[in-house]
Amino acid sequence: MEYYKIKIVMSDKAGVLNRVTALFSRLQINIKMLALDNTDYSENADVTFGFQCTEENKKLLLGRLEKIFDVHCVEEM
Repeated sequence: MEYYKIKIVMSDKAGVLNRVTALFSRLQINIKMLALDNTDYSENADVTFGFQCTEENKKLLLGRLEKIFDVHCVEEM
């Protein structure tokens, strides 16, 4: 298993972070690092996740994250 970091720009609304972390849980991926920061625009937040998983699970996670309505951008670091 490899260690990955991704940055997500998401809407700063109630429940969005819960939907994202629930996806990690459904895929049985343990979050090792989490950092939250406001962006220049108050309606969005930058969230950085560090986690370990297989390459296959990472691809599945990234694909599903992009389908969440309030997630605006997902980038691998």
